Amino acid sequence: MIDLTNPAKADDDHTIVRSIHQEVDGAWRRLRGAAEIETVDVQVWADEIDYNTETEFAEARGNVRYVNRQTNETMRCDRMEFNRATGMGKFFKVSGTSPAKIDVRPGLLMTSNPFYFEGDWAEKIRENVKGTLRDRYVLHRGFITDCKLPRPTWILKGPKFDIVPGQRAIGYRSVYRLRGVPLFYAPVLYKSVRR
Repeated sequence: MIDLTNPAKADDDHTIVRSIHQEVDGAWRRLRGAAEIETVDVQVWADEIDYNTETEFAEARGNVRYVNRQTNETMRCDRMEFNRATGMGKFFKVSGTSPAKIDVRPGLLMTSNPFYFEGDWAEKIRENVKGTLRDRYVLHRGFITDCKLPRPTWILKGPKFDIVPGQRAIGYRSVYRLRGVPLFYAPVLYKSVRR
């Protein structure tokens, strides 16, 4: 159900939509100018959003910002396709962060910096692992790091990364660069993204 006028926060039964101009076409809401969709777990801002109230599919375009309130993941992109019902989507010309997860073990080099990523596009996949739902991202043609941007000390750059926020990232055919200098190539490389 959509509440177009109530300034209250979203809950499990309501999705709040806001924009300067709105058009209603059956189940579709066309939001133009400072468009926003707010649910209990996700908030999306963009220049324009097309949202289907029946399927919960949204396409956002222009200065898109996505925030997952449960995991504190944030993404910025040019365009996004997302289905709240399935929890899956695609993000184009994307950059984002995922907070560090504390994992104290002897011998680990640790940082409290968030995990940063950037790429041509990413797909968010929701999967059931041993009875628990988890989100996984596949990042295409990009890089990952846990150093502060815009000048990270190191990056891992490659054509494909498989990322489970707060747990791990796997790079395929990736190059590890330290201060911009390529140091080594790895066909497959595992990187913990825990604190």
